[in-house]
Amino acid sequence: MARYGYDALGRRTRKTVTWGDSGKQEETRFLWEGFRLLQARQADRTESYLYDPTIWWSPLARITQQPGAPDGDIRWFNTELDGAPLEMTDAEGAVRWSGDYGSFGAVNGQTQDSEGLRHGCKYPCKTAHSLLEIFRHTDYVT
Repeated sequence: MARYGYDALGRRTRKTVTWGDSGKQEETRFLWEGFRLLQARQADRTESYLYDPTIWWSPLARITQQPGAPDGDIRWFNTELDGAPLEMTDAEGAVRWSGDYGSFGAVNGQTQDSEGLRHGCKYPCKTAHSLLEIFRHTDYVT
């Protein structure tokens, strides 16, 4: 079961998933700047996003920080002209994620590493099988 929390602007601020038999809970908290996702925080990691200052929806990098770790893992976005992420590379330039998009935003295929951010700061919700957008959710499966 999943529960969601939103702020007055319609941005998701919290997702809590309770796993069936075990009753274990996993919480994700979201931090926003306007309508850009800045952070997704879980107990075992924080993912922070940096954006192109000239194009508000075009991501530049994702920094993943583990609790207690001195340094984060930086992945750089390579995007389409419209800002849609095509692939992510590490500090050495090796491709760590790449995706092939369908017409309505579904990722038809991707490398083993996954990336959550999509075109226009959309964020896929694996629990609900939809794209989290401001003011609406898109079912990208059907």
